[in-house]
This record gives sequence, structure tokens and C-alpha cells, in this order.
Amino acid sequence: MEFRYLPMTESDKEEMLAAIGVESTEELFSDIPDDVRFNNIDLDLQEAAL
Repeated sequence: MEFRYLPMTESDKEEMLAAIGVESTEELFSDIPDDVRFNNIDLDLQEAAL
């Protein structure tokens, strides 16, 4: 793999989920209560300093 730290492909993701017996990422994390899950909350972060 040329770019080691790039995210997996959709095919990679589907293969990994199938290997552990779930159909989606949502199903994978379904046991985690909603009140402790990260739900794309706006974190109001400052811009990164370059």
C-alpha cells in the first residue's frame, strides 16, 4: 500500500464488517448508549496554527 495512513476503501470496510458478523458501522456501535456517543456535535474548535 502506497499511502499507509489513508482511510480504508468501502470494499475494505464491508469486508471487515462481514468478518465480525455485522452489516453496518451503526450496527457495530449499537450497544453504546446515545448519551455517550459522539453525534457530530459542533465542537467549536479554533483553526489549526500552521
